[in-house]
Order: sequence, then structure tokens, then C-alpha cells
Amino acid sequence: MSNDDIIVLNVGGTKFSTTRQTLVKDPNSMLAKMFDPNSPLLPGKVQDGNYFLDRNPDRFKVVLDYLRDGEICVANEKESLPGLLIEARYFQLADMEQKVMDCIDRERGEEMQRARKIAQEVANCLQKQKSGGTDGWNLVTVNVSGRIFQADQDTLCKAPESLLAKMVQGK
Repeated sequence: MSNDDIIVLNVGGTKFSTTRQTLVKDPNSMLAKMFDPNSPLLPGKVQDGNYFLDRNPDRFKVVLDYLRDGEICVANEKESLPGLLIEARYFQLADMEQKVMDCIDRERGEEMQRARKIAQEVANCLQKQKSGGTDGWNLVTVNVSGRIFQADQDTLCKAPESLLAKMVQGK
């Protein structure tokens, strides 16, 4: 057995071909322990010459690409990251787990920035509003990260292309 051996994996019904060298790239990972010829851990069930792994093939594709390139490449990070975190932990890929966590933290930070921007837009609109009663106003209640704001719908929609206006108008 050599690192150049081609290994065929059946992951959740999808076949992947790679080299042993790729699978053992992270020596502390479960995959390295499964496919290192000197390891006592067996690779798993063999079916038609393929090693079967009962995992999600879409997520495993990213895991395999990570082992090849050292980078996490996904089309829709927000939807994919929680699943990739599960796979990184399952396969004991500590560096991948950290990179996924960094991406999740970055996503959360961007969401907080968007929420703060909306809150600031609402606050600016409320400050511009004339003081007095609410007669004739079509008040809209906005919850921004737990903070409640009320403003006239016309005021919130003065900039019709703004994210805030689109939200108020249901677009």
C-alpha cells in the first residue's frame, strides 16, 4: 500500500475517487486513522470494492476538497456552514473546524452590522419626525435585534430603494 493508491469511497450513495495521500493529509483525523496502512482502525465496510461511509455526500465533497486544497469553498455559506461544522467534528479535522467557526463568526458579525444599520435608519427617521400626536399616522413597529421602534410608514419609505423601505412594503 502506498500514498499514491487510488481509494474509491461510496459516501451516502455517491462515489468519490481520491488518493490515500489526500485522506491521510491530516494525521489526527478519523480519515487518516482509517486509511493509514499502519493504523489499527479499519476503513469500514467494503461494498463492490468501495469503502462505504454513511455521511452526506454534498458535505463530504467539501471535506475532500478541504483536504486537497486547505480551503473551504461553498456556494452558499450561510446554509452550508452548520453542516460542514458537523462533518469537521465527525472526521476530527480540527483545522477545518476552526476555519468553519471563523466563517460562522464572520457571518454573524455581518448580520449584526446589517441589523445596526437598519436600527440607525429607523432612529434617524424617528428623530426627523415632528413631535406631537400620532393622529393620521400609519405606525409601523420594527423589532431590530430585540429593540422595538415605531415610526410612520411614509417616513420609513421615503427612500423607496432602501432595504428598510422594501422591508416595510413587504418586498
